[in-house]
Amino acid sequence: MRFSSRLYPFLLLVALWGLACRGPFDEPPCNDPYDPACINYDPCLSQDTAWAEFDVLQRLGTWDTLKYFRVTDDTFFFLPEYFVDRVYFKARATHAQRYYWKIGADARTFTDSMFHLDFRRELLPTSGRIDCRLIACVDSIDRTCFPTTPLCDTVWHWFYYTFTWYDHPPYYPTAGDFTCIYTDAPNDTFCLKVRPESGDIGTFPPLFSRFAFH
Repeated sequence: MRFSSRLYPFLLLVALWGLACRGPFDEPPCNDPYDPACINYDPCLSQDTAWAEFDVLQRLGTWDTLKYFRVTDDTFFFLPEYFVDRVYFKARATHAQRYYWKIGADARTFTDSMFHLDFRRELLPTSGRIDCRLIACVDSIDRTCFPTTPLCDTVWHWFYYTFTWYDHPPYYPTAGDFTCIYTDAPNDTFCLKVRPESGDIGTFPPLFSRFAFH
């Protein structure tokens, strides 16, 4: 079958029109529910609700190389009155608009996402338990997305403590279970358990210098 040469311009126009409709690249359709430009965009996925989970952190190390350890077994071991031990309380979610902390028998209400308290031997019994409560609130919750979600969330944690009688500051972990990472593999975590009955905590092997703590 032979085509007339007069059809060539027409066929060329049809081909160009088809390319113009497709665009220069045949890209797949947008499929990201977080992207407003996509057809399956869900605005509720980017909305924040209240979440009051928090960590209790213990400062540890020399003054020029401080580390903050998240203790996982709810236990701290402190020093006596000649050294003040500082404990940090940190909300995991920082998007809340209001925070209300209550720590132990302290009459104050703390309202920051992170703060610290100094524990002094002369103000506390030798050992005991301290209850911690955080109420975190998000007032800007989109009621179209979350019509019944509460504005505030409440979480309780507690830790047990005891004062120890070392004659030097705690430049090494005193006692507890710690969540750790490798400095050369930050996505890998492990649990480090330190017990005071094992002897001098300062005698860690050289490999210990590879570890970082969070």
